[in-house]
Amino acid sequence: LPSCITIEQKEGLLVILDEIDKEHTDIRELFSAPVNTTMYVDYLRMIEVPMDFSKIRSRLDFNFYTNIASVTADMKLIRDNCLKYNGPDTDLLVVGDKLLKKFAML
Repeated sequence: LPSCITIEQKEGLLVILDEIDKEHTDIRELFSAPVNTTMYVDYLRMIEVPMDFSKIRSRLDFNFYTNIASVTADMKLIRDNCLKYNGPDTDLLVVGDKLLKKFAML
């Protein structure tokens, strides 16, 4: 199936990811790359579908997404994985919530 995301939308999404990376070091440090499973050995037992910015960028590059809602779902998955692994009352979840708010604003 052909991608329903236009080139302009794809470029816009990449700009948004770049802006979040550039402006928010706390978000970048936590979510720009896959979780280090050597350091967090139980992560893959707890998290069924790992997600991070690099995976979203790759999916955009390979036309994986068919609509904006699916990109938004992956951004939400980053936050949901953060909640599932770290729990509700953590500073890490605060950063995950900040990520979703920033993405929704752009």
